[in-house]
Amino acid sequence: MSINLIWKLTASLLTSLLMVGPVFGAPWPDRPIKIIVPYPPGGGVDGVARTYAQRLGEVLNATVLVENKAGASGAIGADLVAKSAPDGYTLLIASPAEVVVGPSAGQKVPY
Repeated sequence: MSINLIWKLTASLLTSLLMVGPVFGAPWPDRPIKIIVPYPPGGGVDGVARTYAQRLGEVLNATVLVENKAGASGAIGADLVAKSAPDGYTLLIASPAEVVVGPSAGQKVPY
């Protein structure tokens, strides 16, 4: 999947959220958005997350923060996001390890 296609899909999703937000009351986003990276700073996933956060902040005219929550092959960060409030303010930049490989290989995940 090309990066341009990813940006187009993301823009479509965000446009939909921005249009639906006022219908339900509060505009979105009205506070900072957090992107959780389940790996230490400086790696490939972290680099993608920081690039994505910068662009997302520009598109939404909002503050987008990147937090690294490393450990347990990504399960700690993924669990944090899975258990966060379903309000669209906590996002996960995931790799196949915590989403597909670990659970299908029999790894017990808390989410």
